[in-house]
Amino acid sequence: MTHPLKVEDLGTPLHDSRIDPDFFAIIARRYQVADTTSTHFGQVFRSGFVSNYLLAGLAVVLALSGLLAPAFKLPLVFAELGCVALILINTQAGKRLGWHERWMDNRHLAEQLRSLALSSLMGDLGLRSTTGTRDAAAIPGWVGWLARATARETGLPGVRIDEDYLRTVRDDAVKLIDDQLAYHRANATRMQKLEHRLNGLGEIMFGATVAGCVGWIVFKLSGLPLGTKGHVGLTEVVTFATAALPALGSAIYGVRNQGDFAGGGFRSEVMVERLASLRLAMVADRLEHQRLLARLRSLSDIMLSDVANWRTTFKARPLTLPG
Repeated sequence: MTHPLKVEDLGTPLHDSRIDPDFFAIIARRYQVADTTSTHFGQVFRSGFVSNYLLAGLAVVLALSGLLAPAFKLPLVFAELGCVALILINTQAGKRLGWHERWMDNRHLAEQLRSLALSSLMGDLGLRSTTGTRDAAAIPGWVGWLARATARETGLPGVRIDEDYLRTVRDDAVKLIDDQLAYHRANATRMQKLEHRLNGLGEIMFGATVAGCVGWIVFKLSGLPLGTKGHVGLTEVVTFATAALPALGSAIYGVRNQGDFAGGGFRSEVMVERLASLRLAMVADRLEHQRLLARLRSLSDIMLSDVANWRTTFKARPLTLPG
């Protein structure tokens, strides 16, 4: 997924004296709305599935806590019911308010508008509809319609396309590529670290479970006391730990699977390779309208294909009940 830039960093020669300052007003305004909306619902959606898995793990821990504190069994059951209720409420709210769909649709729209900001400078408004091919991960019609409507309202800049103008457009395209390269390099590192740490935490929990089981067997076979009558002993503690730890480990695995951190890091690495290759070619090219236009189309294809790949992955991972 490409990083949402600020409106002033759309990759357009906003300060070029030949460009009407109001030329990008419509694109910038709609980009800002789409970007802000996508960021908001993306954060809500991610918080939603993380909360669901952690609450599910907590519910198991509360249920098992009755073994260690039988006197508090009733409030523990109420707390467990509260966790389950929160999961149900959170899931239904996410489905009803469309957190998942709003996140993906608005991110695709934002990237289309960002590409439009550059391509429009070269006379390419991308008005040809691509809604003829439909598949399970296809974007809804309103996204493409609004992008094309924005292009029609924006129109073409009233400038002479000479060598200086082409150089300005190319430099802004290179700046946008540099911004994307910086984001994807950082994102690849961040996602890999997150995947590694969550995986390590899960392994520790399952390792501790094995250690607890082995320790109890050793105590049992050696004849050592496992507890005193009427009090919480080693058996109850081991039973609690060896049931709670796998439940929490499974919750962590659910977060890893839903978040697709390993996949996100890999996709960012691929983006770095593709963008770096395009940057080298763009800088080495002669300043010609058709050649630069082809490079800008390639840049748009790379950015939108990244969103499409990300969309295909997360389309099949809506907010659901953990289980």
